Amino acid sequence: ADGRAGRGARARRGDLPPRARALPQELDRFRCTHDNVTGELLVTQSSLAFLARSATEMMVLPVREVARVRTQRYLRWNARTDNSLVVEMTNGREVQFDGFWERDECIGLILAAGRFCDHGIEVDRSASEGDGAAAAAP
Repeated sequence: ADGRAGRGARARRGDLPPRARALPQELDRFRCTHDNVTGELLVTQSSLAFLARSATEMMVLPVREVARVRTQRYLRWNARTDNSLVVEMTNGREVQFDGFWERDECIGLILAAGRFCDHGIEVDRSASEGDGAAAAAP
């Protein structure tokens, strides 16, 4: 033995089994609510996950199944905290997350995850920009 595999030795990425090497990388977490439950929307390279702070709820949405994201309930008088995001899935299901402080940054990372997965995601910001136009992600 060369001593590297002993107790307390750190495994290098190349030493990990293929399944462990394939784990998605966390890009960021965003504080929000879903169905009046406070938690975080976790964005990884391949999924979105809502994690309730109370550990009572968890939901995972694969990026490859996200058809479109759209802004919702943008109020001028409370623009900093009343930013909602609706995720539309390819099966027609819609999931809404509310109370974002960094909604636009979250949308940017969702689009980046889509590009990473070779999956185009449409974006509609008409609720917050008032122009009614939907744009396809680059």
